[in-house]
Amino acid sequence: MENKYIKKYNIEFLISCVLPDVNGIWGVSGMYPFLFFYHYKKGIIFSRVIPNCNTVQQLFMFQGIYKNDCYVFLIPNNESDIVVYNIKTDSFTRIALKDPCPNMFRGCVCIKDDLICIPFRYDYYVSIDVQTLKVKYICQWKCNDYDYTNGYTVKGNNIYTVMPKSNKVFCYDIEKGKAIIKEVGDKDSSYTSICGSNENVILYDNHRKSINVLDSSLEKICKSMIIDKEAVALHSGYSGDIIVDDVLTDEWDVFSKELMVIKKDDYEGNNINESREGMTLYKFGCWFNNYNEKVCCVDKYNHLYEFNRDMSYTCREISMSAEMWRDIIDTNYKTNCPQKLYKENQFWKLTEFLNLIELREDLNHSRS
Repeated sequence: MENKYIKKYNIEFLISCVLPDVNGIWGVSGMYPFLFFYHYKKGIIFSRVIPNCNTVQQLFMFQGIYKNDCYVFLIPNNESDIVVYNIKTDSFTRIALKDPCPNMFRGCVCIKDDLICIPFRYDYYVSIDVQTLKVKYICQWKCNDYDYTNGYTVKGNNIYTVMPKSNKVFCYDIEKGKAIIKEVGDKDSSYTSICGSNENVILYDNHRKSINVLDSSLEKICKSMIIDKEAVALHSGYSGDIIVDDVLTDEWDVFSKELMVIKKDDYEGNNINESREGMTLYKFGCWFNNYNEKVCCVDKYNHLYEFNRDMSYTCREISMSAEMWRDIIDTNYKTNCPQKLYKENQFWKLTEFLNLIELREDLNHSRS
């Protein structure tokens, strides 16, 4: 009876960032202020509501996550602070950043003890010492008309990002703390996604709707193929393969480094008609390599895929119990949203507010 009930109220919490662990994954919801650990064999065994998430724009609050022995670091996108969860004391602290803005960071990468936050629209590259929690503003990167980036890849000692509506690739040298801008291809190109796959760097040109493989200088295109998709996110696969995830549909494709089609597929989707739909049109997955370096992905519908070399896969559902969901909702009411649940914004629209009230009442009745 309980399983049927959980399926009826399956929640699409749209994972926005993932960190692999030997036994599972740490994740953050892109819809709710919700940090969790999913154990491969036991399901969700840890969950916490992130306190004081008072931003009006609550979609994709965090888009970077890193963990060491003491802390879990959450890097803000539509939040304004870096949030740090202390594993030993089971508590959250916040690190305020100067001049916050919407769409702060794309993600993060840790080099030695420095966790580098990679900007989306924020003015600076920021580093956090993961031992002392001290913050440094290490590079002010904006110039001319280029004020935001759209994706990144890390290769060697460099972080590469693309600047939409241009043929520019922004290169930040981590060791030297310096940045340069490279022009790649024609001036009317508009690069909107980037990934590194083995020795290659690949760009998506939204103007030409094409995948482009760069040469070793990262200044010339050596292979190109039109795929005619409106918006994509690129990810690295096995042996130089390129994963092309359609942002607006459930489709994803895999190409070899020679740009030959290896696989075309769709996310399995949610076939439960009565489930609560996530409030976003985006349908891309959260791709990553697990602890054993296998390519993995979590889709919008809470399915975890683990891919083999031929891109066949096993799939399991990341589900939560009705009791856990009620605890999240109740904690949300108490710590985060008592006033915002009565004010419509990008996340808490009136219909969703009414649905949550209905769900909370249903959950209470099910326990009585």
